Amino acid sequence: MLAIFLVVLLLGTILDSSSIMLITIPLVLPALIAFNTDLLWFGIVNLLAVEIGMLTPPFKIADTMSPKDGQGNYATATKWSIE
Repeated sequence: MLAIFLVVLLLGTILDSSSIMLITIPLVLPALIAFNTDLLWFGIVNLLAVEIGMLTPPFKIADTMSPKDGQGNYATATKWSIE
């Protein structure tokens, strides 16, 4: 599960959240079921990994997609994300 978390975290730096989920979940779901993993907790951890990945460099997609001031100001959005 840690390897999946790291892959999703890395994908979060370059893709949006829906793309990551649509790519990774069908690939890992059979393995998760085979290892008898709780799918609810996997979903929670997966969602957190995606969101953390979207806030990390190099692209910081979450900052440029939804800034607090609504004007697309990158500096303001970056400041808001670390407050």
